[in-house]
Amino acid sequence: MRRLIKGWLLGVLITGLFANIVMADEIRPAFLSLLEQTNHQYQVNFKVPLHNGTRLSLQAQFPAHCAAISAPSVQQDELISNQRWQIQCQHSLAGQSLQIKSLNNTRTDVLLRVEFADGSLDMQRFTPAQTQLQIAKPDSRLSIAASYTHMGIEHILIGWDHLLFVLCLVFIAGSLKRIILTITGFTLAHSVTLLATSLNWVQVPIAPVEAVIALSILFLACELLRADKTSLTWRYPALVSSTFGLIHGFGFAAVLTEIGLPQNGFATALLFFNLGVELGQLIFIGSLLLLAWIVRQFCTIKRQDLLHTTAYTVGTVSAFWLVERTVSFF
Repeated sequence: MRRLIKGWLLGVLITGLFANIVMADEIRPAFLSLLEQTNHQYQVNFKVPLHNGTRLSLQAQFPAHCAAISAPSVQQDELISNQRWQIQCQHSLAGQSLQIKSLNNTRTDVLLRVEFADGSLDMQRFTPAQTQLQIAKPDSRLSIAASYTHMGIEHILIGWDHLLFVLCLVFIAGSLKRIILTITGFTLAHSVTLLATSLNWVQVPIAPVEAVIALSILFLACELLRADKTSLTWRYPALVSSTFGLIHGFGFAAVLTEIGLPQNGFATALLFFNLGVELGQLIFIGSLLLLAWIVRQFCTIKRQDLLHTTAYTVGTVSAFWLVERTVSFF
């Protein structure tokens, strides 16, 4: 009983120290997409998140030689405001600078995606510390592959819900062989739903998906705490990871839907985004194994205490997410 109480208290303490993780989904990134059409005309799509029901006061500032030729049309739901309009520029935006006004007063980023008429793609990120960027025009296929690989890696490494799910899988799998099999199952499963959603074969509302993702993490946290080696989860972790991986794939697909896939190079973008996600997972798992080796060299921590602490920490965070995302339905 004392060990359980100690694990619970330590888990709550760690959760408090990493409160930003718990609130990771409070403010989503914004997306600014520019699609070049004919004669340096661009279709602009600016998705700005809502905070407490109010749109963040972000404004895209284009070069002086660009002017709007249509009034913005606005669509808004409970999470995001989406503005669409067209601008006409005297010459290409390649090599030009863009700025996001008021971004320095927020805690969010703005992903910039510029697709040129020849299919080449430039993807960059505005931050509160860097509100102005210069648009590049790299080679088409190479730029798409590099941009979407980077985006996949970045998404998984800042996606705390996916990382906590993988963390629990690593603990449950235990040996390197079982970890490889378990993560492979997770990868194959979420690749299937990512592909199906991107090709519009399946469409699922994102809000319930995010709630189920939180539930999957809470389930694994409970399994960690029980540590019943005879349970289905502990005996066949690859089966469990594959089952929940189908749901997590819808979450990855939602990110691609917001970012958008290029008209030219659709398959390349999809392939390399998925590759980036897998590279991000491998980086995370490699870091976990390295950390575990270092801890074993310098500390003596009982595995059961570590399991309890991890279970309570992950369980507290995922339970919060589950409640928060379920309440958002109403």
